[in-house]
Amino acid sequence: MVEGRFCGGLGLIFWRIRRALPYATSIMTRKRLILSAVGLLVALLALPVLFLQYFNWNDHRDRVASWVGTAIQREVQISDRLGFQLWPTTKLSVSGLEISSPEGVSDLPLLKLQSGEAEFAIWPLLSGILVIDRLELDSPTVNLVSKLEEGATNWRFRLDETADDQSFAGPPLVVRELQVRGAYVQYSDPDPQLDQDLHLSQLDWVLPEDAGNSTVTAAGTLNGGALEVKGALTLVGEDDLEAVLNLVLGKISGEVSGSVTEVMQGVNVYMLLSLETSDLTQSFAMFVPG
Repeated sequence: MVEGRFCGGLGLIFWRIRRALPYATSIMTRKRLILSAVGLLVALLALPVLFLQYFNWNDHRDRVASWVGTAIQREVQISDRLGFQLWPTTKLSVSGLEISSPEGVSDLPLLKLQSGEAEFAIWPLLSGILVIDRLELDSPTVNLVSKLEEGATNWRFRLDETADDQSFAGPPLVVRELQVRGAYVQYSDPDPQLDQDLHLSQLDWVLPEDAGNSTVTAAGTLNGGALEVKGALTLVGEDDLEAVLNLVLGKISGEVSGSVTEVMQGVNVYMLLSLETSDLTQSFAMFVPG
């Protein structure tokens, strides 16, 4: 009798196991499908990241320059080096960069850059803001050419538009730290008396964080006159700044003060300039060198 009950119990257990087996198999199959889908998704996300990180951009710098040139409708050359890394710090570096002026406006390049490096944040791009944490430029040369008779300038990227129609469609740009060495900016006007030459041996700019202040310093020459700028930026709101800059240019000295609001949303600038000079004739000749 006991043996019969035991056999009956075993049979019931085996029957229940057999009934539960398809259900357990179905659960395991679902888990495998879910894990496979998750693994595939991770792989699809990881492949572009790994490509950006380990692709040798320098070997294809001519092709990249061609893509950029097509996008901005200018001839672009990268003669020396191009590099990019995604982590641990997202960084873009370039050496030997040249961007041409529009044909028929000037034979001088709009920009020549010996070397430059930018570290930027990825997450703000999701909000449509380009945040550069650190930007270093070594020996940039900028040639600005204006031809008022034809209404053309070499810094405009759409020559069929008038100045009133032109607007910047790119994302808001925020540069937290800027370091420039050996910069040269030349402006050429149809009237040679209005030509301007600016040399910057150094320019340092650091945006403040939290409640602290930051500094702005620049040294160089403008049309042969010694130029020096020293000042501070103070954070007064979530993305608002107050600026106080002391300026010395030849015989001219003064102060630039005001506010910079909505730094993370396009920037609005309100500035007051006060100047004084001990030699008005020489100061005037500095801005109208011809």
